[in-house]
Amino acid sequence: MRVGFDVRQLVPPAPEKTAGIGTYSFNLLNEIARQKPNWELVLFFHHEPGNSMKKFMSERNIRSVVIPGSRFMRNRLIWNHFLLANALKKEKIKLFHGLQGSIPLTCDCRAVVTIHNIQSKDSSNGFVPFLERKINGLANRAKASRFIAVSEAVKRDLVESKVDSEKIETIMHGCNEFGQTKKVLPGLVDKKFVLYVGTITLRKNIGLLLEAFANISQEFPKLLLVLAGKDLGQRQQLKFKAEQLGISEKIRFLEFVSRAELSALYTQAEFLAFPSLHEGFGLPVLEAMKCGCPVVSVRSGAVQDFGQDAVLFTENNIESFSQGLGQLVRDKDLRKSLSRKAMARAKLFSWANSAASTIRLYGEIMKQ
Repeated sequence: MRVGFDVRQLVPPAPEKTAGIGTYSFNLLNEIARQKPNWELVLFFHHEPGNSMKKFMSERNIRSVVIPGSRFMRNRLIWNHFLLANALKKEKIKLFHGLQGSIPLTCDCRAVVTIHNIQSKDSSNGFVPFLERKINGLANRAKASRFIAVSEAVKRDLVESKVDSEKIETIMHGCNEFGQTKKVLPGLVDKKFVLYVGTITLRKNIGLLLEAFANISQEFPKLLLVLAGKDLGQRQQLKFKAEQLGISEKIRFLEFVSRAELSALYTQAEFLAFPSLHEGFGLPVLEAMKCGCPVVSVRSGAVQDFGQDAVLFTENNIESFSQGLGQLVRDKDLRKSLSRKAMARAKLFSWANSAASTIRLYGEIMKQ
């Protein structure tokens, strides 16, 4: 069977430098190719893939089609709803999977779309234009045979937005590439630190984390806060906030870390602090659990779906999150208990399972 995929999130020169939707796309495609070697997987890019990505494809039953495009909203809409649809027809794609969260409005083949979050629920997501969301939502409802929700929280949001629940399948992420390691990053040898992993943006509620960390920093003067993730242009604003709170000397920003380095951070950290409210899944939490790293998270539906009692949850306010941070720093037995529960629960999630469920769904769609 010839299956097409929108892989605009795999634009970085190397697959290992992807994050978020890119991580999902890369790992899912890798497993589908492994489980279905006789299928032909066609990846649609809007830029020429890098050499590392080309090597990855050449070693599997995968080929690429480049449809030139750009990041401007008008050009994205044209690319997604017209240029991509024409390419699907030209390549005689039998089934299209919108990994990016959208299906072309003019798509005439069977299609499934993965919904990573309902962005309109986050009032701070001005970077996603209202018009684009509306058009993509209309196209998905009109053209999707089925919807994949990456968590039960996303499924609930889809139902609230009037998508038929019978058309929605919940298929959670996997996490294969992380595990405990003895590697220690330079600059953090013999250091105790709280870890944050994710994009560096106010939308991730990092302001709450800084204020909560400031509240406990006098009690734990040697404790550091390490923030690892891509800067979306608000790092300086957050640095200024840290200066105002008097904790700037205790903050470390790491722009890009490899998978191996990230495993080392998860292994060495006292715990992961996850303040984000609007996550469709919350992959850093699962990565941390895989490494046995305890997690404290603001209560959010998606993380609660898979974290359950392996995560310490707090309310979305400074007092509650401060208490959660302080409790985990003080209580070594609690950290050990959460670590054991996290590693046991993380074993339930693998990309092999995610791909197998996705392949099964493809079969159901093709029989319709």
